[in-house]
Amino acid sequence: MLTRKYGLAANNVIDAVIVDAQGRIIDRNMMGEDLFWAIRGGAAASFGVVVKWKIKLVPVPPIVTTFAVTRTHEDGANRVPETVEDLIDRNHYPGVYFKAKSDYVTLPIKETSLDAIWDVFKEGTPGSILLQPYGGIFNEIPRNQTPFPHRAGTLYNVHYYAMWHGERTYIIKERLDWLHRIYDFMGDFVQKPRTAYQITGI
Repeated sequence: MLTRKYGLAANNVIDAVIVDAQGRIIDRNMMGEDLFWAIRGGAAASFGVVVKWKIKLVPVPPIVTTFAVTRTHEDGANRVPETVEDLIDRNHYPGVYFKAKSDYVTLPIKETSLDAIWDVFKEGTPGSILLQPYGGIFNEIPRNQTPFPHRAGTLYNVHYYAMWHGERTYIIKERLDWLHRIYDFMGDFVQKPRTAYQITGI
């Protein structure tokens, strides 16, 4: 949600140092504004090796709280971790593999359509969808300020995830088949032409 308030890191870069193809070490003044614009997109490595970013910082309060809420459609996630042990025992899913796809949404999805999307989840194959809201400062930054075009008019980004443990072929096929089904199904509700999540250079 902080990106809605402050924008992407790429929007807050005020200088960078790269080593270009000729081996020169150059900063923003030396590289010029066109190259400085380009390295803040998803292809910075195409232009050189970025060895330093200078980023405009934002105010941080003395205490910062972060959390994630994961819930199912059926139970509404009416329970949250209640003990310190719940937090201590968490991990970052070692040994888990995943594949992801993404879309952008520019028009609201009707509630009846959401019910149809949930039906795909009820098939029983493990998978997940993450909705990342846009808006806020995203709408105020011109599309041409950085090589990140998803600005005014973009409601949110959708990530589709299929995950599995180990390398059993039938499990991998099952998960990937589900990922392709949900991706194909969502084609009616997302931006046309379809666009994927763009990882910015920083």
